[in-house]
Amino acid sequence: MVSTIRGGGSDPPCLSAWAVWLIIRRKWYKAAEESCAEAGWFIGQIRQLYLIEDETRELDSQQRKAIRRQKAPALWRAMKRRPLELKANPRLLPQSSLGKAVNYFLNEYTAVGGICAMATFKSIIISWKTT
Repeated sequence: MVSTIRGGGSDPPCLSAWAVWLIIRRKWYKAAEESCAEAGWFIGQIRQLYLIEDETRELDSQQRKAIRRQKAPALWRAMKRRPLELKANPRLLPQSSLGKAVNYFLNEYTAVGGICAMATFKSIIISWKTT
């Protein structure tokens, strides 16, 4: 599914972006399980994105989109700044769990950043499963 983001594949782009997002999330959790405090910050940011969706669940799609566009960009910018800082640190080992999470996130940042502007963040996969 990842190939769709880069121009190939047959799944709708939102599903591919969602698949990449799940991989990103899994990599941060793996780093956190290995006692990496930095990974906890990223998990917290992911939770903030989910909270936007929880807060707007009862609103219509236009209202959700407006709130998402108001709140999510600052989270995404912070989520890009932090791994760039980490990557610049020579102590970050590229093959460590944190190094893998940082590199994967930065490589896929543009692909998953579009989730902010898509249909509700949590419901992308749910709607795919029900069709």
